[in-house]
Amino acid sequence: VSDWLTKILIGVGLVELGELGEALATLGDRVSKALGQPVQGSAVATEVVVVAFTVLCVYGFNDDAILAAALLHDTIEDTGADYDEIERAFGRNVADLVAVMTKDMRLPEDQREKAYDQQLARGPWQGRLLKLADVYDNLISTWDAASRRKQLKKVQRALKLTENDRQLQEARKNLQRLLKQMTTTRP
Repeated sequence: VSDWLTKILIGVGLVELGELGEALATLGDRVSKALGQPVQGSAVATEVVVVAFTVLCVYGFNDDAILAAALLHDTIEDTGADYDEIERAFGRNVADLVAVMTKDMRLPEDQREKAYDQQLARGPWQGRLLKLADVYDNLISTWDAASRRKQLKKVQRALKLTENDRQLQEARKNLQRLLKQMTTTRP
């Protein structure tokens, strides 16, 4: 039964999971090469795929632009790619969503985080959806106590940013359920 359930949820069986890591690493390498950037590998590919998977399968949003932006959400921060490159390759809507998810790394961290929250608040609700998916992924990927405390603060910030978004109430509930589970099951 667990192999059957795994296959339904992520499209591969338990036996095939070993190959998934290699496939995601290859995807990450190809995305980096396509953008003319250094190859970054499986960690990047896994993260962007999980964010897109969260948008689609956990939060239930099936929109091409949102899913493309989910896959590209860290591109400007993590590569040398810029808005114009993303716009040429994927269109203005996707580029706008990626831009709203991009922190201004020229600022000191405390100023950067405040400016980022303001940018997300002013941006389209779809950008905040991507943020909910990003913190969902970061939370499930965090195991040590110090990192988990940092991620919990980010989750709370994302929940506050989205409290008035009518379209995101179900997504917020899913993240709140995960938050409750994580805070009661992990020390």
